[in-house]
Amino acid sequence: MRHDEEELQDWKDSVPLKRMTTYEEVSAFVQMLASDAAGFMTGQTIPFDGGKVMR
Repeated sequence: MRHDEEELQDWKDSVPLKRMTTYEEVSAFVQMLASDAAGFMTGQTIPFDGGKVMR
């Protein structure tokens, strides 16, 4: 699905951080979840949405 620039800007404006995530941020998050640092985490839903779910 392609979005025009106005739709994309509207979406960014609806996110508290006012931007989209980067590939590096997604990669770091996945690496953390796959590491021993997340070894005690089970059955969690973790929003990765720049704070959008808080609105």
